[in-house]
Amino acid sequence: MIKVPNTIGAAWDAYKTLAGGYDIPFLKFKGTPRVLDIGANVGAFCMWARQKWPGCPIRAFEPQPEMWPFFLANTDGQVPLIKKAIWHESPVTLYTKEGNCLLTGPTKYAYHDGEPMQAEAIHPKELPPCEVLKLDTEGGELPILQHYKHKPSVILVEAHCEKDRQKIERYLDADYEWVLGELWIRGYCEMKFVRRDFLPEGGNMSQGGYTDIDPTEIGG
Repeated sequence: MIKVPNTIGAAWDAYKTLAGGYDIPFLKFKGTPRVLDIGANVGAFCMWARQKWPGCPIRAFEPQPEMWPFFLANTDGQVPLIKKAIWHESPVTLYTKEGNCLLTGPTKYAYHDGEPMQAEAIHPKELPPCEVLKLDTEGGELPILQHYKHKPSVILVEAHCEKDRQKIERYLDADYEWVLGELWIRGYCEMKFVRRDFLPEGGNMSQGGYTDIDPTEIGG
């Protein structure tokens, strides 16, 4: 049983994650992937990743203090939690929604009606390489991708408006294939990208192929 804040949004977000919302069923790794969870929230993605890839090393980042007790309870203290934001400036102003600590991020959207908060941040260029990068930072996704100096095998990212979705797709288009995703209201979208050099030869993963990825071959 996952522990979440007492809101419908929190329960839904955890449910869709644990139900495989970030899964790419036909993707196979030869080894155990390294995982970065940026915007770890209550730890639902970490819980899912540990089941998907047993023994995978995960580093999780979450700057919102209200999330920390839930994360630690849900991961049994087995996943290192870095209690900082990821951003190219520190401290960073994070915008909030009154009564919903899930919706905290560096981009001010129309629904942000709460008091802004300040958080210490780690620059994206200081992050280590990984095979799986998950990003859900309420509008900070594209700048983080632009400053991150490594090229993960898989990028799992949420876009929070249509403009952000288009910008993320254009930025990753040269090296990545958008293989799966759910498009919800007003461009809010869960996007799953795989690096093109790992796509099956002559194939398209969105049509049901899969690729074997060997983490030891990733130089960063």
